[in-house]
Amino acid sequence: MPYFAWAPTITPTAALVVMAIAVTATVMIIVGIGTAGGAVIYSLTTTTVLLWDQQTYSSHQILVVLLVACLAFAESDRVYSPVRRPEHRPDVPWWPQLLMMTQLSALYLFAGLSKINHEFLSGGPLSTWVGDALPDWIFQPMAVATVVTEAVVLAVGLWLPRVRVISVVVGVCLHLSILVLISEGLLNLLQLIAFALACVPLYPLFLTRPRPPSAVRTGTAPLTKGAPRPTMS
Repeated sequence: MPYFAWAPTITPTAALVVMAIAVTATVMIIVGIGTAGGAVIYSLTTTTVLLWDQQTYSSHQILVVLLVACLAFAESDRVYSPVRRPEHRPDVPWWPQLLMMTQLSALYLFAGLSKINHEFLSGGPLSTWVGDALPDWIFQPMAVATVVTEAVVLAVGLWLPRVRVISVVVGVCLHLSILVLISEGLLNLLQLIAFALACVPLYPLFLTRPRPPSAVRTGTAPLTKGAPRPTMS
């Protein structure tokens, strides 16, 4: 059922057309040809799908839409493209990267804060999701550790130079533990893998963070094309 009454009825043909457009845009992004256009097309297509049928709503899908929308301005095809030679140390915009990093931090922060309630901290939900794979006594400490990991170690720690490497390791372990312990069935496993692939590839941005022009003006490395971009260490 669409969010708006005036939206056209969903038909198999229309669904196939939208899917074909989304797949084409995805290929454009992956191969690095017309990445900005592909990102715009993918974002608009996926937003259309979300508004077209309420059953397609997914917070993970919204996350991907937001990240891909930022990718439309990142000029990533100047750095990476498997079909053509990228520029040598190109000067690319810093602010799309910053927005993507901020979006990931907000995701972890609110994921952790939403779990601060008696039901989750009791360990009951984790016990239900994990099943008999672990002893009962461990679920309450796991619940507390999950909140701390998401709301502190990842949401904040990824930004702190002294602990960001540790935060990256913890984040990878968190997503691996979700795949191993919580996934139920092939579809759920694929959804969790997609979620991990939307989050973990952003970790390198925190390890080599770009500096905005105002910060560069006080440093020693100029922000010019062909010069190495300084990092926020």
